[in-house]
Amino acid sequence: RTFAEINMKRREFLQLAHVLKNKHNVAGALMSEKLDGMRAFWDGGGSRGLPVRDVPWANVDKQDRFLCEQSSTGLWSRYGHPIFAPDWWLDKLPNFCLDGELYIGRKLFQQTMSTARTLPGNRIDSNWEQIKYMIFDTPPLTQVFKSGEIRDTNFHKIITEDMAYVLKGVRAVSPRGFESQLIFLRQFLPQSENLILHKQEKLPLAEATARLRMYDYLKEVTAGDGEGVIIRDSNNFWEPIRSHQMLKVKTVEDAEAKVIGYTSGVIGLTGKVHGKIGALVVEAFGVKFELSGLTDEEREFGNADSKSWALANPGERAPTWAISKHFPLGSIVTFQYRELTNDGIPKEARYYRKHIQ
Repeated sequence: RTFAEINMKRREFLQLAHVLKNKHNVAGALMSEKLDGMRAFWDGGGSRGLPVRDVPWANVDKQDRFLCEQSSTGLWSRYGHPIFAPDWWLDKLPNFCLDGELYIGRKLFQQTMSTARTLPGNRIDSNWEQIKYMIFDTPPLTQVFKSGEIRDTNFHKIITEDMAYVLKGVRAVSPRGFESQLIFLRQFLPQSENLILHKQEKLPLAEATARLRMYDYLKEVTAGDGEGVIIRDSNNFWEPIRSHQMLKVKTVEDAEAKVIGYTSGVIGLTGKVHGKIGALVVEAFGVKFELSGLTDEEREFGNADSKSWALANPGERAPTWAISKHFPLGSIVTFQYRELTNDGIPKEARYYRKHIQ
């Protein structure tokens, strides 16, 4: 089929959560801890053994030189990258699709990511003994291959129902509401020390009482160095979008940083940031990192020479003579972040506002 024949509605690779706001109703929803791990999709083993580059949804555009000779394991990251778990670990997984998180424990995000991202030639199989696959849901194939376009800075792909041929031997699971999917998983998920159905708690049916319990649980989780809480409507059907029926609740910190540079915006699919500032390069806590989250107006360079350079050099660090219209070098901005990594780098850092004196 041609692109014109495909419904080009934007989609994600997996179902993602919106941030909880006052407009959302949480009464009667299911609540679980938001795990600090690596999101992972198991395709039921349908692609296992195929060359990675032959799997139609694989995101290998920037990694082909490393992955062209690798075989798929059937396990994929949120951005469609193959995850090379050892065979003994994969053999415990069922013949139907799973959505969950690779997880070692609280405050062990970097250790989890290091293990999960290692290629087979460098992999230490015993490290995978610590990796638990915490299962949230079982995505129906009709939703996994719902036609649409993934448009993400980390993942560009056209997904169509035709891709389902790769998983022709995978057990089809009927689309059901989230609570019904949990009943299916309790019955058919083969439990082991590495494969665990993530614990869910049903919130009270009264909104005020449900909110109080949710925030009490958030305090419990964060007091023990947990990341936050996920709330899902009990009738939520899994689909590859950022859903208002799946919500995340996290505590955030804020701090100030000094602007020390800029990057130029990439061309991307829309071209909205081409010729503008892609991110601020800042320094805080003794480390340097980038901040995204600027508005279109805040991305403007301050003169024609800076803009011309950005148009000709997308995605590059700007030269020292480049001028920002709103953030001169040395200015102070406020950013928000969740926590510091072991290396002292703010995690999930985003620009919040100009520093208020």
